Amino acid sequence: MKRIHKGRRDFLILALFDGLISAKKYGFASEITPLPKNEAQLPVHFLISKKSTCRGLTKRINSILTALKVTNFIKSLEEKYLRQLD
Repeated sequence: MKRIHKGRRDFLILALFDGLISAKKYGFASEITPLPKNEAQLPVHFLISKKSTCRGLTKRINSILTALKVTNFIKSLEEKYLRQLD
């Protein structure tokens, strides 16, 4: 963030909420413009060690994440927390 503020960088890649919170925290909110999600969004992969006792939960975790996406739960969280940043 400091490099952007000093003009040393034109862009910085951060997760949406992390970036917005950091920009507000350091007083750069008026200088930061998030990219549209479709331009900056990458797939997320969760890795579970073969030695983990949670390894057997992979199908259940994937099912729950899919359900959260289908029911727009994730979008409602985004909207809730983005409003708090205003």
